[in-house]
Amino acid sequence: MTKVIVCGYGTVGRKVVEELRKAGVNYCVIDRKSEVFKDEVFKYIVGDSMKKRVLKAAGASSAQFLIACTDTDETNIFTILVAKGLNPKLRIFAVGKKSESIKKLYIAGAEAVVSSSAAGGRAISKHAIIPHVAEFVDRITLTKDVHITDLVISPKSRLVNVQLKNSRIRENTGVSILAIQRGKQLIPNPPSTTVLHANETLIVMGNREQIKLLSRITKG
Repeated sequence: MTKVIVCGYGTVGRKVVEELRKAGVNYCVIDRKSEVFKDEVFKYIVGDSMKKRVLKAAGASSAQFLIACTDTDETNIFTILVAKGLNPKLRIFAVGKKSESIKKLYIAGAEAVVSSSAAGGRAISKHAIIPHVAEFVDRITLTKDVHITDLVISPKSRLVNVQLKNSRIRENTGVSILAIQRGKQLIPNPPSTTVLHANETLIVMGNREQIKLLSRITKG
């Protein structure tokens, strides 16, 4: 049975496959271009990952993980939406080329989004290989000095029981809140009326200094 489906066999996709191969994980790769698979012997499908029949053929209905690393953020977003429709339990990780696509990828159903780089490929494949190591990306570089990380709200923090719109996180630190992890529930692009609670995890994006400022606030 296919454990991981890799959508896109470009620079990042090749790095992902390299890591999966090293780990001995059963995987299938999807790409529109047949020439990228020249001389490859692993399981692959030439087709559009945005199509149900292609994802089904790759084993999406029973796979555990899908890594969306096609050549465009738009294709990744639609691939995630279609894949989630086929298998709501599918854990999905994505590669983003543009910072403005990050929220859309989370909203579509990605659990973690990393940069379109070889380092990002290695990092994201580790989630599929050893998913219990981290539920989200730990300070993976997206662009120059722009990072995604997760911060836990301490019971001592002034953010406890405060609505997001009244927290002034954006105004005081410059950090963007991408999602909130509330127990097992992920709230992507949380509404401004969302009330923050102790021990919740904020998935945030910003530069090192901005994240450092927010870290002080979340610790209390």
